[in-house]
Amino acid sequence: MEQSDHDRLIEIGADVKWIKEKLSDHLIKHWRFTVLVISLVVGVILTGKFFS
Repeated sequence: MEQSDHDRLIEIGADVKWIKEKLSDHLIKHWRFTVLVISLVVGVILTGKFFS
């Protein structure tokens, strides 16, 4: 029982690591798009606070 839980944790850790690597690759390749999205989100939050 404990062994299978441990194996599952290792698998989850490997998945998280893989996702992080894919995300960082994506961010490096598409950093302009990422910057645009982040600035849009920040702008929406700021205008939302300003008008509320």
